[in-house]
Parts: sequence; structure tokens; C-alpha cells
Amino acid sequence: MKKIVKAVVIGLLTISLTGCGTIIAMRGDAAQFDLQTIEAKQNLDSSPVKSNVFHNVTTVTVADYSDYLEGYPEDNIRAYKTIIKQVEKRLKNSGKYKVVSSKNFQKAIKREGFDLDISIDSAQEVESVLAKVGKSMGVHGVITIDLEQDDNVSSMGNQISYMKQLVIDGEIRLEMELKVTMLRAKTGEVLYSQANMVNWITGTSGLGNTKQIRLDKVVSSATDPLVDGMIGKI
Repeated sequence: MKKIVKAVVIGLLTISLTGCGTIIAMRGDAAQFDLQTIEAKQNLDSSPVKSNVFHNVTTVTVADYSDYLEGYPEDNIRAYKTIIKQVEKRLKNSGKYKVVSSKNFQKAIKREGFDLDISIDSAQEVESVLAKVGKSMGVHGVITIDLEQDDNVSSMGNQISYMKQLVIDGEIRLEMELKVTMLRAKTGEVLYSQANMVNWITGTSGLGNTKQIRLDKVVSSATDPLVDGMIGKI
């Protein structure tokens, strides 16, 4: 989640709430967090398998680098961890793979001393490190999750627009691409990739008024279609 964890969403909220706190406090119907598929821009790949090597994969792990997000908003980290948990759960329940815990992935990064800096590393650099971690763990595939928005989202013009959304509607909607990828641990080659367009919706309370059971449901509804091809559901 290279861009979403850069505090853009919560940063926008912080900026928006500054100077209009009184107005926001008067609202009692602020939206809860949501991830909604944008049906009009549905872009599921009809051929998500990118290499025949994919069919030989039997052991996988879901990359979790949340320990490297120090200083990032708690809401962003909570959403990221929930996405990891739901994808991992879906893979385990399918019975198709031996799934090595994402907690073991976290331990492996530290044990091997891999150089990972989410704030400045490019997507390619991050993927290279994640694949190397998977190789050190002895798994065939590393599952990565990305949630990216337009780079222009933090422009002043857009921030003013989001402030208006927050005051008038009690929520901010950000259009993003949610992507699930499987990397070959041995080489870093992309074996599977599936993405879809979603609306990231956050209200004045962020995730503060969203219970974990609902967050799990919201996240799984967005990620399940991306994992279906990986577990043979399509």
C-alpha cells in the first residue's frame, strides 16, 4: 500500500478539519469507513495469471511491512493490517496453498536485516525486497497488496474540494486502485496480478466509529474478487 500509507487520506482529514471543527462537530450523520467497488470502472483482468510458474506454487505468504510504518496514521495502518488479515484468511480457507503466517514474514524482514524504507523506496524496490524476504522463508510466492490513488490527490485544489465534501456530506471519497499481486520468491517475477477500482470513503471520525467486525466485512468484499482467480474460483 505504498501510497495510501503515506498519510494522504488522514492528512487530508487533518487539514480539512482545521478551521472547520465547529461545523463538523454539528454533524451527527458522518459516514463510516467503506471500500466500495466502482462498478462503472470495474477493471478486473480476465487473465490475471501472468506466468505458467504460477501453477506450480504451493506455499505462499502475505507480505506485511506494517512495522515499517512508524509515524503513519493509525487508521491507515489499521486498514492495511485488516486487508492483510482478510487476504490471508481467504487463502487459508481455500485449501489451495500452504500459507505461512504474515507474522513470520515480519520476523524474517528483521532477522535478515533487509533494507526497506517505505517512505522513499520505489514500488520496484519494495517488491524486490519482499520477494527476497519470501525466498529467505522458503516459500514459492509472496502476496503483496497495493492501494494507490492519483498522485495529484494532495494538491491544494483537491484538498479544498475534499474539505467541501467533508463539511457538506460528512465524508471524503477517494478513487483508488486496489491490487493483489503474487511475486515469485525466487526471482521477483510477477506470477499473478488482479486489480479493481474502489472508492475509499472516510468520514469525520476516520475509522473511529467503525467496529472491527464491520471493517473485516468491508475489506473482504473488496479483496475477495481479487483473490478468486488465485484460488481457482474463476
